[in-house]
Amino acid sequence: MKGDTLEKRTISVIVPCYNAEKTIERCVSSLLNQTYLPLEILLFNDGSQDNTGEILNKLSKKYYSLRVFHQENRGVSATRNQGIDLANGDYISFIDADDYIFPTFFETLIADFDETAQISVVQAQKSTDIMEPIECSGTEVLNEENYFNTLLFGKNVMGYPWNKLYRKDIIKVHNIRFDESVKIMEDLAFNLEYAQFVTKAIVSHEKLYYYQIHKNSALHKGFSESFMTTITAFEIMANLSFPKDKIEDIKICSVRGLLWLVARLYRLGTKSDIKKYESRIFDELKKEKKLFLRKGLKVGKKYYISYLLFSISPKLLRLVIR
Repeated sequence: MKGDTLEKRTISVIVPCYNAEKTIERCVSSLLNQTYLPLEILLFNDGSQDNTGEILNKLSKKYYSLRVFHQENRGVSATRNQGIDLANGDYISFIDADDYIFPTFFETLIADFDETAQISVVQAQKSTDIMEPIECSGTEVLNEENYFNTLLFGKNVMGYPWNKLYRKDIIKVHNIRFDESVKIMEDLAFNLEYAQFVTKAIVSHEKLYYYQIHKNSALHKGFSESFMTTITAFEIMANLSFPKDKIEDIKICSVRGLLWLVARLYRLGTKSDIKKYESRIFDELKKEKKLFLRKGLKVGKKYYISYLLFSISPKLLRLVIR
């Protein structure tokens, strides 16, 4: 996929947009200024209640390479799935409308993406006013085992979809989709499902994706039922077609996710929320007690100690988190 053949490979870029009037022009500008072409850019106005739709229409009239779609609000997972269905490219990329990318983002992702690789990854950094890549050179090639472990336990791959380039044929053949009923951890579930078919991953250390953290996002608002879909996400992951040792690793990570979930409940939830959800989370935490006490150090001492306290008494966990 290098040389002349590489240049013919098209990347379909899927961008869900919801109330993104303040950021979408910057995002699109960063896509149009890429050093690697051709790109197929699919922009979805997901029922925005601000001027996002009007801005997208204006951009599409100015740049004919943009494909703009308007729909009633369906959520990010359904929108990404719609993008997969409409994509014509050889590769698929998911970009968030709040974020933006360095000009060499796609050039770097595709540079060593030969026919024996299944995925390519770059690093990300928090958004700033100045677009400069942090000096982190080098690329490594991960085999099936190392990619799986890095996806679950490392920092270089991360469970998000936006710092990765996927092969569309793998997604299509195996019908890999984002679960539309899951609102939290749906991206990790998607990546683990895809990881079943990864034997070679290209991982660049360059930080070329700039992501925004919003105080108004679901993760920073009050606790709601959507947080509880974390449990569903890990149930999906635990039923994937991995060997027993990898399923155990997924279950260990699910305990880490549940400890994160109960921490969010205590910090964001009302007394009514705690009464409603706490016992269910505790029941889920108890399911993998033997496994986590045996192998849980893989996710870090902080989580292991938290679980030890929980196994002695849930009251101790409450005291530590609060």
